[in-house]
Amino acid sequence: MQRGPAIFIVLMVLGIAGFLAIDLLRNRKATPPITPAKAAAAPVYVEIVSGPRLPDNLTIDRVMSDFATAPTPILRDTEAQTYQGMYNSDRGWEANVTELRQVADITILRMRVPTSLSSGVIKGGYFWVEATMPRRPEALKVGDRITFIARIDKLQARTTVQGEPETFHMLLDDVRIVQVIPK
Repeated sequence: MQRGPAIFIVLMVLGIAGFLAIDLLRNRKATPPITPAKAAAAPVYVEIVSGPRLPDNLTIDRVMSDFATAPTPILRDTEAQTYQGMYNSDRGWEANVTELRQVADITILRMRVPTSLSSGVIKGGYFWVEATMPRRPEALKVGDRITFIARIDKLQARTTVQGEPETFHMLLDDVRIVQVIPK
């Protein structure tokens, strides 16, 4: 007779444990997954691009420095061809928007990028990055800092007035703005 109450207690404990296990599993499914905190500036446009990529450690400043410091026009053209058609890394490059113009259905975006090049080849300590986009984020304004992924179309050295120093320009296409940090 002593087995009867013992079996009853064991069955009760197993029943309660099973009930708690089912309840715990239900609560686990209902709890949303934990997500990391959102950054101050949200991504604007993220899409994987296919095409040749520059290494992650190759900065926008380094690309322009390699181009600007080439000692002869032929070597400068070689440097330009090395980078033309290449996308920067998924990490993107950052720059401040200096000018925004709308021409028909195209947005022209200009950024004046300071250089850390100490040789003095890039006069004024900056170069220009120019891009065209079919559409731009609504909130994008002059002065905003953007992170972008783009394909290098051309690297150019321009002289506007005879005897004046050259200005250096990076022309981009297939621009994807990843993040906008308002001014």
